[in-house]
Amino acid sequence: MPNWTQNQQNAINSTKGSILVSASAGSGKTAVLVERVINRITDKKNPTPADRMLVVTYTKAAAAEMKERIIARLYDLIKANPYDSHLRYQQLKLQNAHISTIHSFCSQLVRENFYSLGVSKDFRIADDGELSVLKNDAIDDVFDTLYSKENNLSFLNIVEAFSDNKDDKALKQVVFKLYEFLRSHPFPHTWLEEKLSYYNSNIDISTSIWAEIIFKYSYQALAYGISLVESNLELSATDEKLQSALTTALTEDKMTITGIMSAIEDRNWDDAYKLVSECSFGRFPSVRGYKDNPTKIKISENRDKYKKIVSDLSKYFIYDEESCKADLDLLKPVVEEMFNTVLLFDHKFQELKKLKNILDYSDLEHYTLKLLVKEEDGKVVLTEMAHKIASQFDEVMVDEYQDANEVQDIIFKAVSNEEEDLFVVGDVKQSIYSFRQAMPKIFIDRKEKYPLYVAEKDNYPGRIVLEKNFRSRKEITDSVNFVFDSIMSKDCGDIEYNEEETLVCGATYNDTDETKVSLNLIDMDYEEETDKCIVEADFIAKEIFRIKARRSVYDKGELRPANDGDFAILLRSANKYAHIYVNRLKMWGIQATSTVSESFLQNREIVIITNLLRIIDNPLQDIPLLSVMASPLYGFTGDELALMRTEDRKKRIYNSLVTFAENGSEKAKRLLDDLDRFRTYAVTMPVHTLLDRIFEETFYTSIFDGVSETDVPYNNILLFKEYATNYESSGYKGLSAFVTYIDNLVKQESDLNASKTGEDSDLNAVKIMSIHGSKGLEFPFVFLANTTRKFVSDSNDNVLIHKDLGFSLKAKDYENSIRYNTLPKVATSIEIKNSEKAEELRVLYVALTRAREELHMICTDKNMANYINKMGAYISDTEKISPYAVSSANKISDWLIMCGLIQTDGSELRKIADINYFSKFKPCPKWDINYIKGVNSEEKVQEECETTTTQDTEVTDDYIDTIIKDRIEYKYKNDGINTIPTKVAVSDISHNISKERFKKVLARPDFMSEKSMTPTERGTAVHSALQYIDFKNARNNFDSEIERLISKGFITKRQGEVLDRNKLLNLVNSPLTDRIVNSEKVYREFKFYTKILAKDALENVPDNFSDQKIILQGAVDLAFVEDNSLVIVDYKTDRIKDVSELKELYSQQLLLYKNAMEQCTPYKVSKCIIYSITLGDFVEV
Repeated sequence: MPNWTQNQQNAINSTKGSILVSASAGSGKTAVLVERVINRITDKKNPTPADRMLVVTYTKAAAAEMKERIIARLYDLIKANPYDSHLRYQQLKLQNAHISTIHSFCSQLVRENFYSLGVSKDFRIADDGELSVLKNDAIDDVFDTLYSKENNLSFLNIVEAFSDNKDDKALKQVVFKLYEFLRSHPFPHTWLEEKLSYYNSNIDISTSIWAEIIFKYSYQALAYGISLVESNLELSATDEKLQSALTTALTEDKMTITGIMSAIEDRNWDDAYKLVSECSFGRFPSVRGYKDNPTKIKISENRDKYKKIVSDLSKYFIYDEESCKADLDLLKPVVEEMFNTVLLFDHKFQELKKLKNILDYSDLEHYTLKLLVKEEDGKVVLTEMAHKIASQFDEVMVDEYQDANEVQDIIFKAVSNEEEDLFVVGDVKQSIYSFRQAMPKIFIDRKEKYPLYVAEKDNYPGRIVLEKNFRSRKEITDSVNFVFDSIMSKDCGDIEYNEEETLVCGATYNDTDETKVSLNLIDMDYEEETDKCIVEADFIAKEIFRIKARRSVYDKGELRPANDGDFAILLRSANKYAHIYVNRLKMWGIQATSTVSESFLQNREIVIITNLLRIIDNPLQDIPLLSVMASPLYGFTGDELALMRTEDRKKRIYNSLVTFAENGSEKAKRLLDDLDRFRTYAVTMPVHTLLDRIFEETFYTSIFDGVSETDVPYNNILLFKEYATNYESSGYKGLSAFVTYIDNLVKQESDLNASKTGEDSDLNAVKIMSIHGSKGLEFPFVFLANTTRKFVSDSNDNVLIHKDLGFSLKAKDYENSIRYNTLPKVATSIEIKNSEKAEELRVLYVALTRAREELHMICTDKNMANYINKMGAYISDTEKISPYAVSSANKISDWLIMCGLIQTDGSELRKIADINYFSKFKPCPKWDINYIKGVNSEEKVQEECETTTTQDTEVTDDYIDTIIKDRIEYKYKNDGINTIPTKVAVSDISHNISKERFKKVLARPDFMSEKSMTPTERGTAVHSALQYIDFKNARNNFDSEIERLISKGFITKRQGEVLDRNKLLNLVNSPLTDRIVNSEKVYREFKFYTKILAKDALENVPDNFSDQKIILQGAVDLAFVEDNSLVIVDYKTDRIKDVSELKELYSQQLLLYKNAMEQCTPYKVSKCIIYSITLGDFVEV
């Protein structure tokens, strides 16, 4: 039983009302949730039946893990109390427990109430690709209708307002953007009505919601400006001559700024506008002999900064009140028509989805909302159905509550007895999914509303804070606290990083002298962003070697040497840069892997098959045709392509290809033959069957499977076929429609989910991933890299949408053909930028809280000294960095360097930034701050890595000898696992075959020619012939069919000559082949990858590793569907006397085939047959 903290115990035991748990990173949140469920269902006095609890998570994996943990915990209790009938009763109830994602819960409710909602009970959830096609169909239909109306000036106005001169693509994107936003709001129509009412010229601009945003931001900026003025006054006071010369001017500067601040405090728009637009600062006095004086220079720099702050306010106070009102009048009809258009689109889109009998995840939420609540006089009222559903649950538990949107929050309230039975857990500092419409404000508001829970009072509602971090060393938790106490605030970050947010170290580690936290600033000359990544990867590689030579880590309670798998590199944008770090580390001999999924449609194996489908549909497409020609399928070289085009460059590529074939090109002939054949197939076959034929006849899967170390290309190919099947099952038919579907996805920059290898997480390799991908994970050693990449912002988009501020856009001056900013647009831009910065702070928090043992932050930039100096300008002699300075950051590295400058160990950085007045240090942990100068080559990086870490212990020869000796002599607790392979082939498995017997059965069969081929080569010939043989053709003319196989390249002429044709004819004309020919579906040479237990595949596996999972790889010779189940056929060429011997030899293999086929296909296996080519007979296993 864990030693729960008092707050954890409170979270487990508080059961009489609504509770919010604020669980910081590494605080054991999941363990507490599991224990709370167990505590409730095993309570002796007042137990809660397991099926009367609703537990909601945000991913299927999290739901599965939660249920698995609860089951395991209950099993342990039953094991300790085998005769406790109540525990066994709850174990049964747990099978029906509602532990799921929010969408699974909503789906169940919608299906149970399909009739009242007007949906079909057998609806399905559409994939993104299908939805993308329907969206385009819907918007095209709506636009066609609106364009066809006579004198539809209101619609033509929005076309003019949002579209460019080429097409209305931009307008369509605005409709899509507004629609997606509205789907996260519980009552979209209400929102549209309310936000349209803002465009009213009768309002007082000074009290408008938009002006309030500008007032607030401007006041914050001016307050920072005042701090700079006051700093100048303090600096000038250190020198009598400066004080005498500058005090009057500085005092006047202060009065100028405070005058604007007064107008803002009075909320007087026109006064503030006038003061800003007319503001001017007097000439600054010169001081003889002080041109190069550092204090005078610093004063001048500060003055330039606050002058710019005031000057920049003119971007916000853009016009006087009258002009702002005129813009509102101008914009209102445009906004109104846009709102009408999005409602028309919504109606059409829902109509098309209903015809297809599909829903999306947003539909599930809104239909559930319709069941549970209604809007009356602006208030949310629960329905009778809501009360009925709420009565089914004694508690509603919501995990990751910080990621809820408004629709989901209302659902949670409605099914929890008006919040009385609601228990929510989360950490607002880890809310990093705004792109999914997550609203951290929901968590913040509830947290501020709920008083602190006190166990003695047992007060409800209440909030409980889990502040202890059981993951990281104290140096890391202290560093996280230092960083966020310095930069996170209500003004920039949405919350104050106060005592409740502060991490308290709860982990226990042995003390070491090694650096725990470092800030590494690399100064380099680089041309491209990739150069920076290479330099960082080189630096990280050196650090990994250093750490591995000196550090050990705790693994399941045992100390062992550090290995590559203990390291993680976190990137803000992994999609673009992760591969650079992976490749670079591999060059250093370090195993590395990335969890980043590439774009499915941009994978090579998918690009080529989609281009092949395009030219099957229409061969007169030059680019797709060239792509296929140059691919491994046909292998045209650059010289061949150039030669083909020499005759007439104006011809279509296809026409040139025809000429090239006529002139004797075998490759061109083969491609044209294939195209003719595939085009014939396409007329009569569905796309997924066409793909089967293409893959079979071109060896497509073999070609791409063979060039990759992972099974991802193979799985992607199978997945592509699955997408084609799903597409056609949704009612679309034909190759042309499918090609159009793919083309639309590409045009809209949409994508399909790619296959992922399941092996990466098990590799002993450095993990390189996005910060978002690292959430919920932890690693002994973490490198935060690529921090100087600029933030991506939507705040400058032409159209902005905000939950509170509404819909905003620029106005258009038609006379001068220009667009200009408006009050709503400026205010919304400020608010979105602030929200983005708050989220970037939370992303940084997630990154810094992943490390257990060491955290290394890396900032690499061109001219690092100038960069440090620029950040130093934001530093004032205060313990907390100004919110204005924090909000001015454009990169993660800005915040890290600012923190480095106010760190007690940052004296070197302060020298570079010429900060000699800083004194108000707050308690902060030890950081190793390294300034690595002038890196412009690999050699320089290596040299700097070796010399700049001044805190390193001396690495002597004796020290290295000791490390090597320790590593050689070290015995892993799990040492036996090294003998277990990660992947085995079915052909390697022979549990019931002795080595001597196995040699015997693999002797040369009589029917094969003995002349020139090895047994392996002859076996390959037989299997290749049987893989591609057309049984019907072979029955009519066997020799002709063998010649076809040779001519098509399926087997070589030499292979054809050594086949014993009489033996193969016995198979072709057998009753077994009758069944194959008449079957519903045939699989040939079906490749598979599945996971099995080591004990089922290998002999002499140690007991403690018998349940270790390994990859099983194999290929089934043939399987056919008979009576809706599979029959597996395995060909054997062994020289045997009786067919029953094969059963003894290969029954284990066939069992593995059976399990694999049932995992990889939708069929159960009814029979497994081994066919002996030698005897012409078969046996069932």
